[in-house]
Amino acid sequence: MATMEITTRIGCKNRCAYCPQNKLINAYNVKGSVFEMSLETFKKCIDKLPKSVDIEFSGFSEPWLNKECTQMALYAHARGHRLRVYTTLVGMTIDHWQQLKDIPFESFWIHLPTGDGSDSISVDDQYLELLKEVSVFFDDHQGSIDVSYHVRGKTTHSEVKQVLGDRIENRGIGARSGNVEDGVKNTIKRRKGKIGCKRNLRQNILLPNGDVVLCCMDYGLKHSLGNLLTDSYQSLFESDEFKRVNRGLSDGSMDILCRYCDMLAYDANLMTKIINKVRNLF
Repeated sequence: MATMEITTRIGCKNRCAYCPQNKLINAYNVKGSVFEMSLETFKKCIDKLPKSVDIEFSGFSEPWLNKECTQMALYAHARGHRLRVYTTLVGMTIDHWQQLKDIPFESFWIHLPTGDGSDSISVDDQYLELLKEVSVFFDDHQGSIDVSYHVRGKTTHSEVKQVLGDRIENRGIGARSGNVEDGVKNTIKRRKGKIGCKRNLRQNILLPNGDVVLCCMDYGLKHSLGNLLTDSYQSLFESDEFKRVNRGLSDGSMDILCRYCDMLAYDANLMTKIINKVRNLF
């Protein structure tokens, strides 16, 4: 299933300790000065996508830090796309939620603040009121939407825990194919042999200036496939860079992010599985 993840802006004030925002900003600075996606740019890009492509509001930063994100979601839904959301709720308001709640989201995942100060998510009255309203709504619609409340760390903010109780999942911290530094260890050594991608290289990231990069691991913007303001959707997968990445799945000598991916890459045959399993024991 093809998906386009939307990065509505470059730069996230949540400042999660395990998110390589500095690497992203430094790489994006080379590309220009459009740091926030306009609704007009979003529409032009989305209009080029087949209806079969899902839209996911997540990307490289909190999507609702862009004040037009709600209008983007409503537009994508009206065009007939399936929608997914991954959000901290930062920037979203009760009014936004009232406009959004009738969309039949495929999934709505909420990344919660920890209790150890590893993020800057502000837990104030407005945040708690929104969290309560969203959680009550999803409680009343259990089973129809894939809902997740989770933290990336060992603890949850105490006031958030009072709202959600035992519904909170504790998820680990990934190394984003080696892009996360600052003490986060990449659990996967460089993969050898023939590998594959669980998403078939079709979960791509749209940036505010229209550029599309390979996937959510690519904070250094290493694999740029094209620009939807000037190119067609199909041309992204006919680009030299996409073809290079695709070749790199079979050619272990090529420098592609997939070789370090601990989330979506997999060993494509038995010999590769044996080789990489042995290597990761040491």
